[in-house]
Amino acid sequence: MTTIGNNKTTNTMMASSAATSNKTSEPKLVAAGTNDAVKLIKKNKNYTSDIFPEEERYQIYHVIESYPSVNRFLEKRSRGSQRTAAVYHTALTYLEKYLQYRYQFSINTVLEKLRKGKLDVYNFIEDFISFIIQQLGKSPNTAKDVLKAVRSFFRSERISLDPRLVTECASIPKSYRETESDFVLDKPTAAKILGSPMNRRLRVFLYTLASSGARVGELSSIRWKDVDLNANPVSIHLRAETTKTKVGRTVYVTRETAEELKQWLLYRQTCRNRSNDKGVATTSTITTGTTPTSSSISKSVVDIDPNEFVFQVYNKKGDPKYIEHKMQTSFTNHLKSLGLYVAREFNSVVGNGINNNNNNNNNNKNNGIKSKSKNKYDRSNITLHSFRKLYKTIISLQAKEADLSEYLLGHRSTLNQTYFKISPSDVAKVYLERCEKYLTFNDVAGLETDLLSVSKQNETLAQKLIEEREAKDRELIELKKLLSAYESKVDSWVNRIGDILGYADPLKQKEYLEAVKSIHHNQ
Repeated sequence: MTTIGNNKTTNTMMASSAATSNKTSEPKLVAAGTNDAVKLIKKNKNYTSDIFPEEERYQIYHVIESYPSVNRFLEKRSRGSQRTAAVYHTALTYLEKYLQYRYQFSINTVLEKLRKGKLDVYNFIEDFISFIIQQLGKSPNTAKDVLKAVRSFFRSERISLDPRLVTECASIPKSYRETESDFVLDKPTAAKILGSPMNRRLRVFLYTLASSGARVGELSSIRWKDVDLNANPVSIHLRAETTKTKVGRTVYVTRETAEELKQWLLYRQTCRNRSNDKGVATTSTITTGTTPTSSSISKSVVDIDPNEFVFQVYNKKGDPKYIEHKMQTSFTNHLKSLGLYVAREFNSVVGNGINNNNNNNNNNKNNGIKSKSKNKYDRSNITLHSFRKLYKTIISLQAKEADLSEYLLGHRSTLNQTYFKISPSDVAKVYLERCEKYLTFNDVAGLETDLLSVSKQNETLAQKLIEEREAKDRELIELKKLLSAYESKVDSWVNRIGDILGYADPLKQKEYLEAVKSIHHNQ
């Protein structure tokens, strides 16, 4: 076994590896879209992330796709989650860069050496993680993700690993974060974002996101057949294949969001003058007095295909990933227009620069724009995922429905959720009665209607209280009359008894007088 712990051994291995690489034909790294070979590896002893620019990462990212082992591994990972496959693809890009820099050979070569025992896998992992943290300057969390991906890749190539030894060798430091510095999206800020002018698609998307608690990717994948606009409250079924947990669930939206969805459907049916998949438009008409465009007019209604995505983008039909990317980009621009875009820098991930070029970026963590500093990206303190956090906070703290919030968010990892069972009708009822009012942001007309309704209820209640008070007063008067009549009868009886006893013994007469005094005293 060869050790990677010191410079002497490392130099020996580099020389040996260089000799091996001369005998072994390795795939050359070629710039995307060109036929010219590109020298990507800079043999610099003072290596830093500055000499690993985005262009080089982009090229390596695509070159390793040609490796059979990598292609096979990513294909298997993509069966469960495209996002996981993208993250693992990025990790293997770092691995390829490390191998090219340290040994001048590729992933294919290192697999063969590890199988034959020419490299100690644990020392290899230790040196690789040190490279990621110290020389590339990646965070401990990134190092953990990279290690997880590389371990999975090695296992898929039948290279056995002891998890405890891997953890011990990697020795990834703990990450520290001051939670007090985290930005928290509150309801007034959310109301400002939702109530400001923006394009229709983004407006409806944000309202639905804020009142349903769905994930961005889940909401990007809903079709018109999944939305029940006739239900109360309006419900949206998230199909199992579109959810993170691969378990389908139903979420609900508020009245103001339901109105936004109806107006969006009406706009898609009329204002865009589009035909259905068969190219046939219906002859029925609908009065669009409340459309977001002009005043009341009649327009031809075009049938909407129930399988069409609710937030369909026409130049990328049938692509929910592009819908998500489009919403993220539009949201960033909307925040900037409101002066709410407060950027914070973080190290870029390979998938960001790559996926932005092919419009396939579906990772919320990479929702940013390139900053002036090299190899870094800016991301706002407010993201689309912030609305999901706000949803959880509102339902848990204001509506006092913590377990229900976990259920609606689609979390299935806690013991409470394992035993928390509730029928869909009960969920809809609780949402309508206890949650909707707290998840309403800008429904002024609806709030005025509710206020008028509450005012009428208060008037009715006040009138009822007055009537009850008057009835009680009448009862009290009747009781006083009965008491007066009773007192008169008692006085009459006392006088009669006195008349009878007046002729009797003086001692008995004295006792009678004392008894009368006692009766009056008790009264």
